[in-house]
Amino acid sequence: SRSKTVNLEKASVRLEKEKADLELQMEGLAQQVSAGPIGGAEQADAPAPSETDMRDLQRRYEGALSELAVLRQQMEGMQKEAEEGTAQSGPDPEGGAAPALSAQLEQTTADLKAAEAARAELQKALEEQKEMHELELEAERQRASAALGAQEADVEQRRAGEQQ
Repeated sequence: SRSKTVNLEKASVRLEKEKADLELQMEGLAQQVSAGPIGGAEQADAPAPSETDMRDLQRRYEGALSELAVLRQQMEGMQKEAEEGTAQSGPDPEGGAAPALSAQLEQTTADLKAAEAARAELQKALEEQKEMHELELEAERQRASAALGAQEADVEQRRAGEQQ
């Protein structure tokens, strides 16, 4: 039982580190998204987060969630064992690491939910930025097309003037 608790504590610490890493990555992506429209001079050295970045982040996040689910199942099993053992042999002589680990697990779960909300917000901002960029490109195309049309009309006028 003691080695199970130690292994669960190690897994919980590893999940905490991975969660912190994911939060840092999401914060970095959020800063890139809020830096302004794609293609601006201020964006030259910081490319906008790509859909691949978002998919990778989502995949890693889902992996962390599934590991958390496994850890939660193990914790529930340990708690049942501890309850059954306490009913049979009295209080836990080890001091009961399970409640502290359970609290840490609950905090990790809450943090991962917050990270998911931040990821969803980042995804929305990324989609809005992409839409704005597409609108800017379309407006630029229309301006270029109008300028080209004006140049062509000017050239035609000159040709007509030269032929007379």
